[in-house]
Amino acid sequence: MQFPKKFICASEEKNRYENHICAPYFRKIFTLSEKKNAKLLVCGLGFYRAFLNDKEITKGRLAPYISNTGEEVYYDVYQVDKFVKKGKNTLTILLGNGLQNGIGGELWGFDKEPWTSSPKLAVAFSLREKLIFETDETFEWCPSPITFDDLWAGEHYDARLEGESKWQRPLLTETPKGERRDASAYQVRVKKELSPKTIFPYQNGYIYDFGLNTAGVCRLRFNGKAGQKVSLYHFEIFDNGEICKDNISFGKRTRDGYWQMDEYTAKDGKNVYEPSFTYHGFRYVYVEGLTKKQAKKSALTMLVMTAATKPTLQFSCSDKRLEQLFAMVVNSNQSNFFYYPTDCPHREKNGWTGDARLSAEQMLLSADYGEYLKEWLFCMRKAQRENGDLPRIIPTCEWGYAGGHSGPCWDGALVEIAYRLYKKHNDKEILKENLPAIKKYLTYLTTRCDEKGLLAFGLGDREETFTNESSAHKTPNVVTDTLTAIGLCQQTEEMANEIADTEIVALAKTLKERLIIAVKEHLVDDAQRVMPFTQTGQCLLVSAEIFEGEKQERAFQNFVALLKKDGVVKMGVLGYRKLFEVLAERGETELASRLLLTENYSGYYYYVNKGMTSMPESFLDYETDSFVRKDGGKMLGLNHHWYGHILASVIKYVVGLRMIDGQKKRIEIAPHFLKGINNISAFLDYAGEKIKLSWQKKRGRYVLDVKTAYAVVLHTDVDDYRLSKEKNTSRGNRYVYEGK
Repeated sequence: MQFPKKFICASEEKNRYENHICAPYFRKIFTLSEKKNAKLLVCGLGFYRAFLNDKEITKGRLAPYISNTGEEVYYDVYQVDKFVKKGKNTLTILLGNGLQNGIGGELWGFDKEPWTSSPKLAVAFSLREKLIFETDETFEWCPSPITFDDLWAGEHYDARLEGESKWQRPLLTETPKGERRDASAYQVRVKKELSPKTIFPYQNGYIYDFGLNTAGVCRLRFNGKAGQKVSLYHFEIFDNGEICKDNISFGKRTRDGYWQMDEYTAKDGKNVYEPSFTYHGFRYVYVEGLTKKQAKKSALTMLVMTAATKPTLQFSCSDKRLEQLFAMVVNSNQSNFFYYPTDCPHREKNGWTGDARLSAEQMLLSADYGEYLKEWLFCMRKAQRENGDLPRIIPTCEWGYAGGHSGPCWDGALVEIAYRLYKKHNDKEILKENLPAIKKYLTYLTTRCDEKGLLAFGLGDREETFTNESSAHKTPNVVTDTLTAIGLCQQTEEMANEIADTEIVALAKTLKERLIIAVKEHLVDDAQRVMPFTQTGQCLLVSAEIFEGEKQERAFQNFVALLKKDGVVKMGVLGYRKLFEVLAERGETELASRLLLTENYSGYYYYVNKGMTSMPESFLDYETDSFVRKDGGKMLGLNHHWYGHILASVIKYVVGLRMIDGQKKRIEIAPHFLKGINNISAFLDYAGEKIKLSWQKKRGRYVLDVKTAYAVVLHTDVDDYRLSKEKNTSRGNRYVYEGK
């Protein structure tokens, strides 16, 4: 359909903390003599809900795709034959603020951007591909009962205003400059509904505990009286008899009463309310305003929301801690995927590039996020500046480029996500779409090298264990930036070779070689140890493979010796991302498992044992039976995805799916029979092919079953076991490993 020529609005006045602007209804009454091939295009900025003849047709929650409308303007197209009728019809659109007018976005400078505005609407309706009408001054608008809405702060709804209809003419408003994009394929949905596990009195109300720390909204249902006000405060930690707000807000920069709080004013009789234009990250809800009689379990239902993707991984294991760990990773992926990967569903909701770079591989294993990530890469390319620079968040504003820029560890999401998408889907269009932008970025990196040829201009190894501050990492940025950039060059070279782009191959290879020379000259001593000698630095040094033969082996043994000397993981998120694979690829899977699947606070099982249902933003040591930090520091969020790579590591090195080649249709299998695990099973849908792999311990032997259409390359020697026999069964191919 042709995009409408005009946008309309109710007012040019922006929403403000001091001056709430309601969400407007827009209406168009029209007459049809037929209804064949009826289509409706809706571009509601920031969010919309669409109704035809009082029936909602909106594809999902928080439509359309969230974007910087100075760069991309998203719309949805609906086939509406079954919703329209011959004769009189009524189209109604409810319009919310979204990112277009999000006052909570002032923390990142979104409120200062020229593309932001009051909510605006563009609509087109056609029959048999012929335009019937589009937005103009003949539409009408009136206030809705939503008296305030914000993506971050929450929503206010006054049910007493339902049915009021003081219709008036709209204003023509400025048309956004961004490229028009059909977002019909992308939606946010309610994945499931949860009832509260417990309810208990607290201060002037009640706390509802849903038992799962995730993302979404609550449905409120009760019989009330007109004017009764009910407030819902959403949070994730209730500790020592108190609500913890520190980890879901920005302290003094967060306005009181405006963070993760929905407010409902009742009408007489039955009241049912679900927020339309916000979502929250929470496990608990503190409810004020319900009477003791009204505060039943049925009064509140959690609606768990996420991007409309399908899971591609099923996992089970005799060690229930490992099962729970997988569930935590998947939950955090879903809690932090609303059109694109975000940083925590309660505080930020921003698409941080570095976080996604660390999670891309495991996310693509866990669910079919591919199309969503492709679209996010499009937004990333649009945000890239002519000099190749990239912002740290997508969608972005000027703030995203500020602060010394984000550096390769964050910007590398452009390369990493394109690489992982290609490896999974074997789609060369992904390479053709992204390699020109990657070329610009690598060219930009050449301009950021210092006089020694090194890179040091970005965000570093955040959340290092055994420190007391998020940015107090011991590995200098010059180490993490430069070594990460070498890996990005290697990935780029591989992708460019696939489409025979010799110019990009040469660029990536030249930059890589320059960086390697600089590292060897300035960052590594004669014993192949990175300087300073830190776990993250040595891990990334080994991963970059800048040495050959004996020197590479010495670099690796230095890393192993350092880990054994320390006995615990002293790394931030950049080190954790590479630790398991660096060890496992070189025969130290047992050491990797012992360090990471452990119960001290630098290991994953610590958080399983704490009863967490999502992945924390930082690995921290807590007081017993509490989320109070032993070092007295500020609490951080408990729902993040960047430590989730453990999922991919376990699949590759414990389950044994070491390498999956979607291009050559083959898998390489090399399980690690981890001590204490008697059986393990995984079902994976990868690039349209099904893979089922399981192994179990039987009388001192391990029996491995594999069923797949992929060609299987099997490692015959695994740890202390050797393949003794194989045969075909109803489960596929069966292999038996005996002790050597």
